[in-house]
Amino acid sequence: MHPKIFLLIAFVILAFSISTVLAKSEKCDVKHQEFQCPGGLACVNGTCNYCTNNQECHARNPEYVCTFKSRWGVELPGGSCIHKNIWQPDWRDYVAGVLLFVSSAIAGSSGLGGGGLFVPILFLVGSFDAHEAVPLSKAIIFGGAVANFILNVSKRFPTMKNRLMIDYSIAAFMTPSILAGTTLGVTLNVMLPAWLILILLAATLCLTTWRMTKKGLEKYREEANIRPISISENQPLMDGKKINYGEQEIGETVIPTYKLVPYGLIFFLVCIEAYIVFMTLAKGSKEGKSLFNIKLCSVPFFAIFAAIFLVVFFLTALVAWFTYRNAKRAQQEVDAFAKRAVNVNWTKKSMGVLTIGSFIGGILAGLVGIGGGMVSSPILLEIGVHPQIVMATSTFLILFTSSSTSIQYLILGKLNFSYSLVYGGLAFVSNIFGNLIIDYMVKKSRKTYLIIGIVACVVGTSAVALGISGVISVKGVIESGKGATFHSLCSV
Repeated sequence: MHPKIFLLIAFVILAFSISTVLAKSEKCDVKHQEFQCPGGLACVNGTCNYCTNNQECHARNPEYVCTFKSRWGVELPGGSCIHKNIWQPDWRDYVAGVLLFVSSAIAGSSGLGGGGLFVPILFLVGSFDAHEAVPLSKAIIFGGAVANFILNVSKRFPTMKNRLMIDYSIAAFMTPSILAGTTLGVTLNVMLPAWLILILLAATLCLTTWRMTKKGLEKYREEANIRPISISENQPLMDGKKINYGEQEIGETVIPTYKLVPYGLIFFLVCIEAYIVFMTLAKGSKEGKSLFNIKLCSVPFFAIFAAIFLVVFFLTALVAWFTYRNAKRAQQEVDAFAKRAVNVNWTKKSMGVLTIGSFIGGILAGLVGIGGGMVSSPILLEIGVHPQIVMATSTFLILFTSSSTSIQYLILGKLNFSYSLVYGGLAFVSNIFGNLIIDYMVKKSRKTYLIIGIVACVVGTSAVALGISGVISVKGVIESGKGATFHSLCSV
């Protein structure tokens, strides 16, 4: 992302922080209490206060109920307005369920998590606010990611019998940075106002849509030539070099899938996620007590928070070194395996792009609810990875980003468990249907630009939907006469 964009975002945050301090007041009116009364408070007798009954919460949002316990069962100092559970469904739940089913089938099957579509649906149809919609979208994404992994784990590249579709070396390189980003993103989510979260995501997706549309048109022109283009042909990298996807050898012995899966790499990734979850539990939160009774915003609290990033980035550097060394060795060896194995031109430039892109993707995954595929897929396509490999590898990456953020939100007490269970199950089923349809289309037409086109359409639709959601939120902030509501790290 361009440095000027970061400066613009910083300026917006600073400006609204000042306006928040100047406009802060306990006074409220029922119509705008959603923007005037943060933290689950209700507008009672003209002031923001704890709720005492469901009617006071219904005035804020018809789907809200008044509760006196947190999602962890901890007694609250007073009543808090939260979204109801799904066991008392109404028309909003049914309509949202259908829309989530369809959008999950389209997004998940193209290597995207679908959070850019889920958040607007939950916000506009399900009556969740952004702070509730983002954690729930992560749980929905996780349901679809599990289905995608089950379907993709045994898939092989069409022209190579012994080449799995999921590129585990790419996953091992990107996952540590992504998971570090999700930790920062989850923290920012509970600190920033809802309208800013929506606007940031919409802006990110607009840029991504433009890049993917450009990439899709290039691929379409390439594959629309009179001479059929085989998917085994070399693809351009950003540095102008070619990637050799290899050709199937006649009489080659087919190796069983269980022997091709790198269990050591998968275990390594699981350990990184387990480390982040453990450190989050050790750090604690307002909703969940620390494993070691560490107080919020104490020196040990910030030490643990910093240790998460230090360890993960050390592991990223370690993986980068091994990957770069092995890639150079593979390029020098003249044998059939090496000739087919180098699917990414591992240079310092491509590694830098992947590391920065993965970290930013992780931040956005935790902050605004996307699965991470909306950032990782375009980056992988940009450096020349084959679209089918991008689709399979991105869904594998999403499995870690969605599970990590879901667990972190659960620890923070921000995840609606009943909706996560039902909608996550819907995503699991819909992703199976979506994958079957996409596989059929690509095998029949042999046009891989279809995948890029679907990615661009999904991301573009997400940008429009989130832009509408953001405008609605900003309109409410303006009408309420209040500044943006920012929260302290010590209050999460």
